[in-house]
Amino acid sequence: MRLTSTIAVVFFLYSVESCFSQSAQLNLSSAETDVGGTIQLEISLDAPSNSQPASLQWTLQVPPAFKVVSVLGTKNISTAGKTLVCNKATCLVYGVNRAAIPNGSISVIKIKVDQDTVGKQHIQISKAFASSPDGKAIPLLPGNALVTVSSRARR
Repeated sequence: MRLTSTIAVVFFLYSVESCFSQSAQLNLSSAETDVGGTIQLEISLDAPSNSQPASLQWTLQVPPAFKVVSVLGTKNISTAGKTLVCNKATCLVYGVNRAAIPNGSISVIKIKVDQDTVGKQHIQISKAFASSPDGKAIPLLPGNALVTVSSRARR
């Protein structure tokens, strides 16, 4: 009986720990375009209800033939009273409040593709960080995207 109770307590504690250590994730949409085209990618947040971040930071890694034209925050950012700022490829979502950033789209990135680029190109989110309303680190998994650049002329 005592061994069964001990096992039950250990299982319960492991389950509670698993619930509190769930990771949030930044997802990056994929796209297709023609040579010299412009693509629009979306970064979205997917976080368990007990791990909603109040701030985010990430770095976008793009191939040399891609030029980031703009990075804009979405309604989810402004609704939470947050601001998105980017310095080159590194972006930060912050606010002077403790409001959590809701799941869904958080950023839209416009990228111009070089005239000489054809084929499949990878874009990655790296150096992804998140913090809770209490300032504690939240595990944040970075996403990636595949961009297919076609040599076909537009019709």
